[in-house]
Amino acid sequence: MKKNASISYAEDTKKQHKILGSLAKKATVKAVKKAKRSDLSITFLDGQRIIKEGPSGRQTTISIIANNRRKVEIGSKEKIS
Repeated sequence: MKKNASISYAEDTKKQHKILGSLAKKATVKAVKKAKRSDLSITFLDGQRIIKEGPSGRQTTISIIANNRRKVEIGSKEKIS
């Protein structure tokens, strides 16, 4: 099976989709911990605010974005341009 085909399978299959989400969460937690150990800033979204957190833990709002998210059903196909 081609790599792209396996990624589509993981994104489109409910069981695999849960596994993919779990792996993404673990990778994110690991990356944040590594950044903090290395005294680097992290940037994240909190509601509609983009927050930058420095090594000291101080948080700064970088920007506020409009909430124009849309619900995407698992298995739906859209082209990104």
